[in-house]
Amino acid sequence: MVLIFLVLLLEKFLVIRVILGKEMRLGWKILLSNFNLLKKPYKLIFAITYKCNSRCLTCNIWKKKPRNELTLDEIKEFSKKSNFFNWINLTGGEPFLRKDIV
Repeated sequence: MVLIFLVLLLEKFLVIRVILGKEMRLGWKILLSNFNLLKKPYKLIFAITYKCNSRCLTCNIWKKKPRNELTLDEIKEFSKKSNFFNWINLTGGEPFLRKDIV
């Protein structure tokens, strides 16, 4: 059953790749990433900081102690070298609590 599903998935992938050319849509990248078929990750989740002055009941990020946070220069260098992401999710605590951002 799983083999049949994979064969059908591969068939659809090949047909869509021919229709769309070399560029694949994000939805197909997400699907293919679930089967580890991508050469590079399509999505980056980046926590800007763990510092937070709120004490939300649904989030415990304020309980984590910030350590080894990237500097702005390190973030810039990383973004230059890793420009292949289709989706970037910024998360974390309160970014304006970082002294280098304000």
